[in-house]
Amino acid sequence: MDFDSLLNKGINYVKSRFQADSNHTASDGESGADGASYPNAVEVLKQFFAQYNCKFQIDADDEDKPRGFDRYYFDFQGGHFVAYANRYGGVEVLYPRILDIPARYIDIVRSVCNTCNFTEYRFKYSYENMEKDGEVTVHISYYADVTTVQLLAESLSACFQAQRSYNDRLKNALEDARDEGTLDVERTFSDRKRELFLIRNLELRHGQLPPANLEFEHDKSFNLGYLLECMLGRSDIELSRLQVVNDGGLTKYDADDCILEDVNLAAFIVNEKADSPSFCSSVATAVATYHTPLSENAKATYALTITMREAGVTDHSAFFRVVVALDHGDANMRNSIAATAGDKTPLTITFLMGYDYASAEQMRAEAEYMWKDALIKVKEEKNDELTEEQQLLLNVTDTDIAYNMYWGRRYMLSNRYFEAIAHFENVYRSTRHRFFSVSKEATKQLLQAVYCLGFCYCELCLFEKAFYYLNMVKSTGDIHHAMEYVNVLANSGDLRVFKEIETIVDDVRQQFPEDEDLPEHVQKLLSFLKRRHGYSLIEFGKLDEAEKVFKSLLDDPTSQDYAVSELAYIQKLKANESPESSEA
Repeated sequence: MDFDSLLNKGINYVKSRFQADSNHTASDGESGADGASYPNAVEVLKQFFAQYNCKFQIDADDEDKPRGFDRYYFDFQGGHFVAYANRYGGVEVLYPRILDIPARYIDIVRSVCNTCNFTEYRFKYSYENMEKDGEVTVHISYYADVTTVQLLAESLSACFQAQRSYNDRLKNALEDARDEGTLDVERTFSDRKRELFLIRNLELRHGQLPPANLEFEHDKSFNLGYLLECMLGRSDIELSRLQVVNDGGLTKYDADDCILEDVNLAAFIVNEKADSPSFCSSVATAVATYHTPLSENAKATYALTITMREAGVTDHSAFFRVVVALDHGDANMRNSIAATAGDKTPLTITFLMGYDYASAEQMRAEAEYMWKDALIKVKEEKNDELTEEQQLLLNVTDTDIAYNMYWGRRYMLSNRYFEAIAHFENVYRSTRHRFFSVSKEATKQLLQAVYCLGFCYCELCLFEKAFYYLNMVKSTGDIHHAMEYVNVLANSGDLRVFKEIETIVDDVRQQFPEDEDLPEHVQKLLSFLKRRHGYSLIEFGKLDEAEKVFKSLLDDPTSQDYAVSELAYIQKLKANESPESSEA
């Protein structure tokens, strides 16, 4: 076999590494590191060929080979080898074409060669792209400064083991490529290691971050700082200007003059100094200009628009509706409130707020009174007289916790979800680090606060935040917790809703195999799950399946109206998809 085309690329390397000194004179042998005399490589090869009866060819006068070297082609134990013998010392042995493989696997071949070169000290592995044949071929080589016939035979035999080792590694790499769905396994594994490094780099150590602020304060203000950090989860922006327009005119604030995050926006619509609930403006609009210095587009300027409109008064409170409009150009702001499904991402957030004219002392006194009254009613076995707020206070053992749980629940039941979140967050932050050391009653209190947080965020259509909290309480055994968890999955277009509904239904059927034995609250749960299942099927385009679900609910008094509405919506969707409508 003619190996010239395979070896020409390696000749220059051999020349540079083993070029003999022009003044070096030939001798019968060389001295090794131990001082002993060894025959030169040419003599060893001649002895080896004779002893093992090897067929060989010699190119002693080849112009392509370096001076002082003889090139031998020979066979040994069925393998074809090439040897560059230095007349003054060592030998370079090449075991060419140990493997041929289609060129499309060149990335895997390169990866295995790199691995073998890194882990093995004797042999070096190289590959060559044979464009003409559309294949990649692999070579094995090694160099020995001093050798004997016995060492040469052992090294050549070891080449076969190296060939088998390479083939095994290549086989495993090809299997990995099949499992990973890529031919560039080396890059995939490298990216994975990089990702693992980044994950490990995010492992916080104690002392790296300041402790959370657990102080309980009563603050009636509505400022940008709380809106951005607690509600939208955005602490990476820098406010540069704030302009507010109301019935009194235009008010401007600049970041150089004040802390824009602390400006109280409620003061531009509510008459805070009045003795009774009233408004100083029917509408107030605030535009906050900001940029994101840590983002790729750090120089871009965005605007956050907040509109407040009066919504009525009671004896003790003034209510106003808030609409927060996001800048369409700020992708980070959209992502910060994004739901699981892209089409569910709200570009505006709306919620109800109230300004309470009672003082902080009056509000704290009311919460403490209701808390103590609840404990007395339980002691007197008058549980049926407990209000919804008082039921939430039964497991409370701390005055501050009672205050926040009471007013959080009050605001939640009054649809003041934005304000309720602040109180429930206080409870969550102050107790979560003591979760494993608190009493069973305190654990229930924490889980209830977590559920209320998830509920409020879901009502505000901030589904990712809602999922974070509701995922903690979905398996507590409380039906309301499970229902709200399904709600956030369905409302956000999350694929997990189908599996979750199936799991809950299976659990119910294990406890109640027969429909006749179902308690009323379980029947309502199953009806709720059917409605959510049908809704989610529509979201994912399964109109026929959804239609079957809602038709089965037409005889259910608790679901009939909802089913009729959804069936009409399905018919509208089908009409829009019909060929007649598309032609029109």
